[in-house]
Amino acid sequence: MSAMNTVDVWVKGSRVPEIDCARIRRTRKLTRITLPAKIFSPANITQWIGILHSFNNRIEKLNLGKLSHSLQGPCFGIQGIRQILEVYHRPLLACQVQTAESCRHALLGGAEVVFCSDVKEIVQQASITEHITNKHALILPEITASSGAMLERAQTLSQHGAIGFSTSVAGGLDGVLSLRTYSHSVISAQGILPDMSEQVSVMLSALAGADIVQASEKNDLKPLAELLSPKKMPFVRVRVKHLKDIPELVKQLGNNILLELTSLEHPEGIRAARQAIEATMHEIPLKKYAELHEELMQALN
Repeated sequence: MSAMNTVDVWVKGSRVPEIDCARIRRTRKLTRITLPAKIFSPANITQWIGILHSFNNRIEKLNLGKLSHSLQGPCFGIQGIRQILEVYHRPLLACQVQTAESCRHALLGGAEVVFCSDVKEIVQQASITEHITNKHALILPEITASSGAMLERAQTLSQHGAIGFSTSVAGGLDGVLSLRTYSHSVISAQGILPDMSEQVSVMLSALAGADIVQASEKNDLKPLAELLSPKKMPFVRVRVKHLKDIPELVKQLGNNILLELTSLEHPEGIRAARQAIEATMHEIPLKKYAELHEELMQALN
């Protein structure tokens, strides 16, 4: 089989079912399965996942070859989201909130992306606060549900000003695919696809149309960059345990990340996080930068 017309799958373990027309190579940790690309229907990512799950093993790595070109990927991606927020050269600051009041605090403190529950009052509060701060923000309500119910929620929240949504991929990519097909909105894929490594989950979520994908600092994003053009690359959402971790995260993953601090909903905490990002971009040690920035000093202590 020519490498140009094949799909390579690496699964954990050496016990895999015998598959017609497949070449199987076993190693101590992973088994590489080479399949003809013609058995995958172009642009039908749901069918691809069905084939991958038929191996009854966790998928660790995946090389789709030219097959990946049959999917358009994110609608907005990094460039589109940066244009919405008018922030172009640094990581974005994100947080998760549960109430309209905490959303207001987060936006006043300088958060640019807010993940929240499916509550129209939060979306409405965000619009009000944007007028106060004169800065754009991206509010992403969690609307995971069956396709019909999810699209109905999206339509209702859009009427109140929402331009993006978050949906879980823990049960599959149906939510991402439905939103990409039936709405022109920013899509955040939350969680990891079942029985797949984080790297494979991030890749498939982005190819399905997610503009924001969730990953850890250990994720190698190079395979994704090789599949998608710079205009189609998604933002990577990374949860940060402490502000002191920000410089290392930026060093590892670059500037095109959402730094999410779930415990910082109040303006002072958000400002401290913004100051940590500013220090990182200017290559100034956080402790030195904190000498002239009270909020950062308190957060570090």
